[in-house]
Amino acid sequence: MKLKKYCSKIIAMSLSTITLMGSANINGVVFASDSKSNDVLVSENANTDMNSIIEEINMSSSDVDNLYEEFVSTNEKAKLYTDGYDDISDFVNYAVSVGAIENTEEAQARMSKEGYRSVFRTAATTLKSTGHFYAGDFLNNSLNDKPSYKSYAASSTLAADIKLQAGYKDSKNAIKKAISALPSSQTTYTRVNSFNLNRNGSNTKAMDLFIALHGVSYNAKATKSSGKWSYVMTVTDRYDFKKENYKDSPIVNTVNNYAVGAQEAGAIVNFDVKILINDSI
Repeated sequence: MKLKKYCSKIIAMSLSTITLMGSANINGVVFASDSKSNDVLVSENANTDMNSIIEEINMSSSDVDNLYEEFVSTNEKAKLYTDGYDDISDFVNYAVSVGAIENTEEAQARMSKEGYRSVFRTAATTLKSTGHFYAGDFLNNSLNDKPSYKSYAASSTLAADIKLQAGYKDSKNAIKKAISALPSSQTTYTRVNSFNLNRNGSNTKAMDLFIALHGVSYNAKATKSSGKWSYVMTVTDRYDFKKENYKDSPIVNTVNNYAVGAQEAGAIVNFDVKILINDSI
């Protein structure tokens, strides 16, 4: 997944919301759309225990959230996410200055990581609460040292949602066109390619897939039986962030590169996504 401009804007919106709502306590919060998580075929439990003590800093994630809010009250630039300002290094210095952590390289590195996670946990919650379930779920999953590998069955809601998108339909038509040119005696066909899941106006579902996945790869294996073709498509993606430079949108650059900073600090951890799709021609 290469983070595109609108994805950054949505996360910017989520981060901006943090300014208005403060640090969200997500313990015990359940959104109706969370039922979609039942679609996951393979997904280890990677949820953060907000109250367990993090050894390097002798604090819990909840403690870090509270300390970050305390820091925000002393720093007028924090949470603005503008002008290229990344507040986490100042947050770490603040944690040292008030004696919350030891002045060691190990403690500072871990506090940097947990500071980013505090911010993005709230962003993930905001995304989910605005109907962007997969975007919020994937972002939240990345905020773990060992995030889940996400694998979705062909019967999943995610697979069904993807089949409704224009990018998928274009790929299906390309497969159909290639099969129509095959000799009548051929009974198998494989196509390896990619497609984009793009936003579609105000359609929340399309926007959610655009943010969560956007550019995906696929391997479609088609077979002919009794004169009819069907295929199993394996859609794959890597959840990650890449540095961008959008000259016409400084805020998008700031938020995108804020996420890159979180990734470099180990706060956002990349993971793989796989979705199976069954279809016929």
